[in-house]
Amino acid sequence: MRKKFLFFYSIFFFFTISGCYRYEIIFKSDTPEEKNKIDENQALEEFPEISFSHSELRQIAYLIDILPENTKKDFYANYVEWVESWGELSAFSQSRTRIEAIGYDPLLKFCKQYDRALLPLIFRKIAEGDHFASNLLIDLTFPEYEDLWEEMRVYSITHYSSLSFYISFSKIILEKEYDTIFQSIQKKFYPEE
Repeated sequence: MRKKFLFFYSIFFFFTISGCYRYEIIFKSDTPEEKNKIDENQALEEFPEISFSHSELRQIAYLIDILPENTKKDFYANYVEWVESWGELSAFSQSRTRIEAIGYDPLLKFCKQYDRALLPLIFRKIAEGDHFASNLLIDLTFPEYEDLWEEMRVYSITHYSSLSFYISFSKIILEKEYDTIFQSIQKKFYPEE
């Protein structure tokens, strides 16, 4: 009798620990509304939101503050033109489809002429929840960070929401490239100093 109890208890414990019991509840929901509610709660449990720390946001703000105002305005104007050129591409959920819009090439060309100096503006857009800015981050940091991107992407499929993934990638780029970004700003905008 004791062996049967231990056997069933261990099975119950295994299913509870492994999450099978929870998933069984999700798929046995009576109505689609209940299933969606459970799925949303599960997604919140499984995909923790990642954000920039206060010190990272201060670093980004500092780098943005030392950029000339006209350069920031030009960046945002080009960015708005790109967003307005999406048209039918807005129907697609994949953010990479937006690079096919007419306004993307001029925006990318504008960013590339400043090397890494405009990355803080892109970090801020991502921090504000604009995951479409990640397209610029990808195109401005590849092929140098392509392997890291791919490694993180594979891991993130089961661990992060897409925005948390872009923020995580941005955080790594900020950490690795902070000095380079600062030097790019100094070189492009303040060469005499």
